[in-house]
Amino acid sequence: MAEHHSGGFCNFTSQRRPLELVWSEEFPTREVALTAELAVKKWSQAKKRALIASAWEKLSYFAKPPKERLSTSLETNGEKDKDNAVHLERSRDAENTI
Repeated sequence: MAEHHSGGFCNFTSQRRPLELVWSEEFPTREVALTAELAVKKWSQAKKRALIASAWEKLSYFAKPPKERLSTSLETNGEKDKDNAVHLERSRDAENTI
């Protein structure tokens, strides 16, 4: 962090100061850490915010492709109204066969 704040370490971060560390984790090797960093960089903003907040349920939710997420705005989360959730699954299958 100190090297990034001093401005001599990396042009990208030195031009975007001040920096704030919002999440960190230890890894057994530098290679494993780099692999994790590259994976997280590809995540959506929503998924990254869930990681920062340690909101594991949200992280799991945003890990699913958008088409596989049940809409909470329609109250079809699969627990309150299982019949409706089954109906939604059948509707998606019907759309795929047309």
